[in-house]
Amino acid sequence: MPVTSCCRLAVGAAAVFVVVSHAPAQGAPAAPVPCRDSMCRVVFDWGGGQTSAPMDRRYGSGDDFEAKVRSALAAKQYRMTEETKPGEIVIALRPRMKSAICDAMPGLNTDLSCKTIGDLAIAFSGGDATLKPPGARSVRNSCGDATMMMTMAQFGQYTGDMIAYFMEGEKKGERRPSLKC
Repeated sequence: MPVTSCCRLAVGAAAVFVVVSHAPAQGAPAAPVPCRDSMCRVVFDWGGGQTSAPMDRRYGSGDDFEAKVRSALAAKQYRMTEETKPGEIVIALRPRMKSAICDAMPGLNTDLSCKTIGDLAIAFSGGDATLKPPGARSVRNSCGDATMMMTMAQFGQYTGDMIAYFMEGEKKGERRPSLKC
Protein backbone atom coordinates (compact mmCIF):
# COMPACT_ATOMS: atom_id res chain seq x y z
CA MET A 1 0.00 0.00 0.00
CA PRO A 2 1.49 3.40 -0.90
CA VAL A 3 2.24 5.83 1.93
CA THR A 4 -0.34 8.43 0.80
CA SER A 5 -3.21 5.88 0.85
CA CYS A 6 -2.15 4.71 4.29
CA CYS A 7 -2.14 8.29 5.60
CA ARG A 8 -5.55 9.02 4.08
CA LEU A 9 -6.95 5.90 5.68
CA ALA A 10 -5.52 6.89 9.08
CA VAL A 11 -6.83 10.47 8.77
CA GLY A 12 -10.29 9.19 7.75
CA ALA A 13 -10.41 6.78 10.70
CA ALA A 14 -9.35 9.56 13.09
CA ALA A 15 -12.09 11.84 11.75
CA VAL A 16 -14.72 9.15 12.32
CA PHE A 17 -13.40 8.60 15.85
CA VAL A 18 -13.61 12.34 16.64
CA VAL A 19 -17.19 12.61 15.35
CA VAL A 20 -18.34 9.51 17.24
CA SER A 21 -16.56 10.44 20.47
CA HIS A 22 -18.18 13.92 20.50
CA ALA A 23 -21.69 12.65 19.80
CA PRO A 24 -24.00 12.88 22.85
CA ALA A 25 -24.81 9.66 24.62
CA GLN A 26 -28.22 8.28 23.80
CA GLY A 27 -29.21 8.15 27.46
CA ALA A 28 -28.05 11.71 28.17
CA PRO A 29 -30.64 13.72 30.09
CA ALA A 30 -32.44 16.45 28.18
CA ALA A 31 -32.15 20.06 29.26
CA PRO A 32 -34.63 20.92 32.02
CA VAL A 33 -37.87 22.46 30.86
CA PRO A 34 -39.38 25.30 32.89
CA CYS A 35 -42.75 24.34 34.40
CA ARG A 36 -42.18 20.64 33.73
CA ASP A 37 -39.08 20.10 35.85
CA SER A 38 -40.06 22.80 38.35
CA MET A 39 -43.21 24.45 39.61
CA CYS A 40 -44.62 27.56 37.96
CA ARG A 41 -47.15 30.08 39.12
CA VAL A 42 -49.46 31.97 36.79
CA VAL A 43 -50.39 35.48 37.94
CA PHE A 44 -53.17 37.44 36.24
CA ASP A 45 -52.76 41.21 36.51
CA TRP A 46 -56.01 42.80 35.36
CA GLY A 47 -54.90 46.26 36.53
CA GLY A 48 -56.65 48.71 38.80
CA GLY A 49 -56.89 46.19 41.63
CA GLN A 50 -59.39 44.04 39.69
CA THR A 51 -59.38 40.30 40.27
CA SER A 52 -60.63 39.57 36.74
CA ALA A 53 -62.41 41.21 33.83
CA PRO A 54 -66.17 41.68 34.23
CA MET A 55 -68.62 39.45 32.40
CA ASP A 56 -69.32 40.50 28.82
CA ARG A 57 -72.51 39.38 27.07
CA ARG A 58 -70.66 38.33 23.89
CA TYR A 59 -67.09 37.44 24.87
CA GLY A 60 -67.47 35.95 28.36
CA SER A 61 -65.61 36.80 31.56
CA GLY A 62 -62.04 37.03 32.78
CA ASP A 63 -62.72 33.91 34.86
CA ASP A 64 -63.32 31.99 31.60
CA PHE A 65 -59.95 33.22 30.32
CA GLU A 66 -58.07 32.29 33.51
CA ALA A 67 -59.64 28.82 33.69
CA LYS A 68 -58.77 28.06 30.05
CA VAL A 69 -55.15 29.20 30.44
CA ARG A 70 -54.71 26.92 33.44
CA SER A 71 -56.45 23.94 31.85
CA ALA A 72 -54.45 24.31 28.60
CA LEU A 73 -51.18 24.25 30.56
CA ALA A 74 -52.32 21.32 32.72
CA ALA A 75 -53.29 19.36 29.59
CA LYS A 76 -49.70 19.74 28.38
CA GLN A 77 -48.41 18.39 31.74
CA TYR A 78 -47.05 21.70 33.01
CA ARG A 79 -46.80 21.83 36.81
CA MET A 80 -48.65 24.83 38.26
CA THR A 81 -49.06 26.05 41.81
CA GLU A 82 -51.10 28.76 43.48
CA GLU A 83 -48.58 29.25 46.28
CA THR A 84 -45.34 31.22 46.25
CA LYS A 85 -42.42 28.78 46.31
CA PRO A 86 -38.66 29.39 46.19
CA GLY A 87 -37.11 28.78 42.76
CA GLU A 88 -40.44 28.85 40.93
CA ILE A 89 -40.98 30.57 37.63
CA VAL A 90 -43.70 33.21 37.67
CA ILE A 91 -45.69 33.78 34.50
CA ALA A 92 -47.34 37.19 34.75
CA LEU A 93 -50.19 37.84 32.32
CA ARG A 94 -51.25 41.46 31.84
CA PRO A 95 -54.30 41.76 29.59
CA ARG A 96 -55.28 45.04 27.99
CA MET A 97 -59.00 45.31 27.37
CA LYS A 98 -60.43 46.58 24.10
CA SER A 99 -63.85 47.56 22.81
CA ALA A 100 -65.16 45.03 20.32
CA ILE A 101 -68.23 44.48 18.22
CA CYS A 102 -71.17 42.88 19.94
CA ASP A 103 -72.92 41.87 16.72
CA ALA A 104 -72.40 38.33 15.48
CA MET A 105 -72.35 39.82 11.97
CA PRO A 106 -71.30 43.43 11.65
CA GLY A 107 -73.73 45.57 9.77
CA LEU A 108 -75.30 48.97 10.03
CA ASN A 109 -75.01 50.72 13.38
CA THR A 110 -72.47 48.22 14.72
CA ASP A 111 -72.54 48.04 18.52
CA LEU A 112 -69.00 48.45 19.97
CA SER A 113 -69.99 48.35 23.64
CA CYS A 114 -68.60 44.86 24.31
CA LYS A 115 -65.16 44.39 25.88
CA THR A 116 -62.57 41.64 25.50
CA ILE A 117 -58.80 41.24 25.69
CA GLY A 118 -57.09 43.02 22.82
CA ASP A 119 -53.45 42.39 23.71
CA LEU A 120 -51.75 40.32 26.37
CA ALA A 121 -48.27 40.95 27.76
CA ILE A 122 -46.57 37.82 29.12
CA ALA A 123 -43.56 38.19 31.43
CA PHE A 124 -41.56 35.19 32.67
CA SER A 125 -39.41 35.63 35.78
CA GLY A 126 -37.65 33.64 38.48
CA GLY A 127 -36.43 30.09 38.40
CA ASP A 128 -33.15 28.63 39.56
CA ALA A 129 -29.84 28.66 37.69
CA THR A 130 -30.64 25.52 35.65
CA LEU A 131 -33.97 26.83 34.36
CA LYS A 132 -33.99 29.79 32.03
CA PRO A 133 -37.48 31.04 31.28
CA PRO A 134 -38.15 32.72 27.93
CA GLY A 135 -38.12 36.50 27.60
CA ALA A 136 -41.19 38.72 27.71
CA ARG A 137 -43.70 38.15 24.91
CA SER A 138 -46.91 39.63 23.62
CA VAL A 139 -49.97 37.85 22.24
CA ARG A 140 -52.64 39.62 20.23
CA ASN A 141 -56.31 38.69 20.11
CA SER A 142 -57.31 39.01 16.49
CA CYS A 143 -59.04 36.81 13.98
CA GLY A 144 -57.55 38.45 10.91
CA ASP A 145 -59.95 41.38 10.97
CA ALA A 146 -59.40 44.13 13.57
CA THR A 147 -63.08 43.96 14.54
CA MET A 148 -63.28 40.16 14.94
CA MET A 149 -61.98 38.85 18.28
CA MET A 150 -61.84 35.49 20.06
CA THR A 151 -64.03 34.91 23.11
CA MET A 152 -62.32 34.95 26.50
CA ALA A 153 -62.37 31.14 26.62
CA GLN A 154 -60.94 30.80 23.08
CA PHE A 155 -58.24 33.37 23.82
CA GLY A 156 -57.44 31.60 27.12
CA GLN A 157 -56.89 28.30 25.29
CA TYR A 158 -54.74 30.05 22.67
CA THR A 159 -52.73 31.82 25.40
CA GLY A 160 -52.06 28.52 27.20
CA ASP A 161 -50.92 26.96 23.92
CA MET A 162 -48.67 29.96 23.23
CA ILE A 163 -47.09 29.82 26.71
CA ALA A 164 -46.26 26.14 26.14
CA TYR A 165 -44.83 27.07 22.74
CA PHE A 166 -42.67 29.81 24.28
CA MET A 167 -41.46 27.47 27.05
CA GLU A 168 -40.60 24.45 24.94
CA GLY A 169 -41.99 24.27 21.41
CA GLU A 170 -40.06 27.19 19.96
CA LYS A 171 -36.70 25.58 20.90
CA LYS A 172 -37.80 22.26 19.41
CA GLY A 173 -38.85 23.91 16.15
CA GLU A 174 -42.50 22.98 16.62
CA ARG A 175 -45.20 24.72 14.69
CA ARG A 176 -46.65 27.84 16.30
CA PRO A 177 -50.23 27.37 17.65
CA SER A 178 -52.94 28.65 15.34
CA LEU A 179 -55.90 30.87 16.14
CA LYS A 180 -59.25 29.16 16.68
CA CYS A 181 -61.76 31.85 15.71
